[in-house]
Amino acid sequence: MPDPMIGVLLTDEGAHALQVAFATFIRRSEFGAYFLCASIEMTGPFLTMEVEPNENSPELGTAELQIPLFYVRATIRNDSRNPIGFPSSQR
Repeated sequence: MPDPMIGVLLTDEGAHALQVAFATFIRRSEFGAYFLCASIEMTGPFLTMEVEPNENSPELGTAELQIPLFYVRATIRNDSRNPIGFPSSQR
């Protein structure tokens, strides 16, 4: 079975608050800012994510990030590397 891809769509507040600290990992689409993740887990009031870098920084590899749950608008999972529902269009 292929590795799953999980999109974590951020609220507008979350995108604004995290845009500088996590700029190399945040992706953008017509639906808003999101992270592309290999895995996610709720740990208390946080979402722990194994995040892939955006198209501008592929050399960084994955990183583990934690963000407050109130910054998360929605998640979507796809069992392949096909588009996950909010295709990237870096802005």
